[in-house]
Amino acid sequence: MQRNVLKYTLFIIVTFTNTFRVYGGSDIEENKDTQSEYCWQTESFTIDVGCHICSSHEASLHPACSFTGYIEQVKCKTSGVSIKSCPMNMERETKMFWQFEGVVIVISLISGLVVIQRMRKLNQENIERIQRQISSL
Repeated sequence: MQRNVLKYTLFIIVTFTNTFRVYGGSDIEENKDTQSEYCWQTESFTIDVGCHICSSHEASLHPACSFTGYIEQVKCKTSGVSIKSCPMNMERETKMFWQFEGVVIVISLISGLVVIQRMRKLNQENIERIQRQISSL
């Protein structure tokens, strides 16, 4: 019992820590690096590759992935190519949330039906057992 509580507590702590790190990250850490890496803050730029979710490989290469989990490749006018963190795609996140909710509802309905079916079967077996006991007297 105590082991399970410890596991769940650690899980919750890790989850909230990662949530605050991703959503609560500040741009102060971003400005510490060289200007050429963050040229899009001072120069005009064009977007080469649109905003997309960081893959595990990109997350290990680009520190910009740690801010929102999304990056885009930009080309600055004088400094060249740079990687920039971009905001989450709220439409995609909303769609994923409702898909998750739909799956949860379907699974809960199926589970409920299985439980009801099992209860009926066990009740029927109990009734038959009681009838056998009564008939044997």
